[in-house]
Amino acid sequence: MRLLAHVIRRQDPDTLTVTMGSSATVDKMGEVNGRHRLVEANASWVFEPLADGGVRIINEAHIDPGSALPGWVTNLLLVDTPFETMNAFVAEVREPKYQESAVSFTRNR
Repeated sequence: MRLLAHVIRRQDPDTLTVTMGSSATVDKMGEVNGRHRLVEANASWVFEPLADGGVRIINEAHIDPGSALPGWVTNLLLVDTPFETMNAFVAEVREPKYQESAVSFTRNR
């Protein structure tokens, strides 16, 4: 399965919380032979800075595969994927090349 998504990012200027919302889109790229595209998928990620320097991460998602895929497969995607994504993200940002980097659309304390 593939998902082509439109992502909107924003940061609250007071709390510095970053919110990313994504929704499936089908009009930006043609179909790929042999692949099933998710056409109904919405997700949000919230990254909330904590006083101790940590970050609270909240993820919510809804996927309707629109196929004969069993519900338990979709549920596995919804449960496992956010953890796998965050583990990969944390491993990546711990790399030395990112220690002094900044994201252009965010502001830090």
